[in-house]
Amino acid sequence: DTAPLKFGAAALLAAAGFFAIGCEKKPEPGFLFVEAPGPGTYEIYRTANEAPLQFVSEQSGTFGENVALVPGSYLVLADCSSESVIIRPGERERLVVHRLEFVPPHPATANDSFSIQCSRSDKTRSRQHLSGRYALNVFHGKRDLLVGMVPMHVDFEARTDTETPLVVQHKLAAVQVADYADGRDDVSYFVSPVAELVSVTKYQRFGSWEFLLPGKYALEVNGTRMEVELEEGMQRVVKPALLRVTTSPSVDLEQPARIMGSPWLVEINAGHWLNFNETYPLLPGPATVGISDSSQLISIAPEEGQIVELVARSVTVTLGCAAADLSCLGEKDVTISRAGETFPFVESISDIPILFIDEGAPVFVGVGGSRDVAFEVPASVRDKTLNVGYAHIVPQPQHRPGQVTEFIRVDAAGAPLIGHTLDVNLEKATLMPLIVGSYNFTHFVSGASDSSDRRNLGQSFRIDAGKTVELEFPVYFTEKRYAAFKKRPDQKGG
Repeated sequence: DTAPLKFGAAALLAAAGFFAIGCEKKPEPGFLFVEAPGPGTYEIYRTANEAPLQFVSEQSGTFGENVALVPGSYLVLADCSSESVIIRPGERERLVVHRLEFVPPHPATANDSFSIQCSRSDKTRSRQHLSGRYALNVFHGKRDLLVGMVPMHVDFEARTDTETPLVVQHKLAAVQVADYADGRDDVSYFVSPVAELVSVTKYQRFGSWEFLLPGKYALEVNGTRMEVELEEGMQRVVKPALLRVTTSPSVDLEQPARIMGSPWLVEINAGHWLNFNETYPLLPGPATVGISDSSQLISIAPEEGQIVELVARSVTVTLGCAAADLSCLGEKDVTISRAGETFPFVESISDIPILFIDEGAPVFVGVGGSRDVAFEVPASVRDKTLNVGYAHIVPQPQHRPGQVTEFIRVDAAGAPLIGHTLDVNLEKATLMPLIVGSYNFTHFVSGASDSSDRRNLGQSFRIDAGKTVELEFPVYFTEKRYAAFKKRPDQKGG
């Protein structure tokens, strides 16, 4: 009978196991109670393993109520915080949640902005980005938040009473860049904290509030910057200034892009680009305005609400090219200078309108190949088109005893043309572009032994648009130089 008893015991054990598995007998539950200053909910995750973290189930709980849970390990998540608890049969675990309240200086609307970023749980490596929420339920302990754009360290452990839920309030400030007439919907201003280790920038629409912790902040709009210092409860409205840089309706702003590959643009504070003939908001205060590819800078210091309009002038040097001849269009360099300045403030090319901001003064235009001859454009002329012709200068070297050519150049015959070209090459022909007008061909000859005996053998000529003037002239070399010239390979057989 002993053998049957053994088999009977095994059968009983098997039956007991079968009953436990098949009927899924539940163990006695434990309870979780999270106490908070007010109503709200939190998340509960049952964990099966810590490394790596594995979740078995999830549910939510309500503050101030017992939540029945199967005994085991749990991760409990509130705002910007988490706690790990072990639930045991028949026992209750108690946690404390405190309330952080951020109080705006006036009731918030849907267009106003306030945000909080934080780490919610190191175990799950999860973060929260809360937008438009002004109250948080945070577990007891030490927590780090990014409120608006400013780091905030919260230490509830410093409180002597660790059992009572707390309500902690922080008063916010508000800043706004006001909307303006005919403002575009896609225009924003940017806010960033000053002297913070964390570099964060937020954008907000004009006319809407940004709620922030008290402190010093930088506002940015279209390359302009302004600092504001905000105190608790302060509401700061900044009225933008408006800037418009205008061109004449006759100026073809598409031509530079077709020939150069890039358009002319207005530059604010050496780094932000705007279009011509459009109105842009700026923050009040000092700023510099320029035009792309120009060293000209105009200083402005608009006040809040002020409208600043700058006038752009233009010069176009045309070579007379066909509209589609890209091998000709833009072929010559063009410079624009001010009186008394050594270097031009604009270096561009022909056949496009070259823009510069009016300063109420004349400018001087030069063409590559003869740039030291300049055409003066009066301050009263807003847009000027200059045509180009050519002088074909053909030297004829020869030797004449007692005569030596010192140099040859082209001089402007008089206003509005001024200056003279560099010395012309005396041994080969030069095709020189010149702005339409009257010139003098200057040819200085001196005695071979006495340079003080100098004579000008030049002549006057006129340049017309698109035409070429032939200028042949004798060049007198010393006997030695003339002999060396005749031996050059390009002269043999000539």
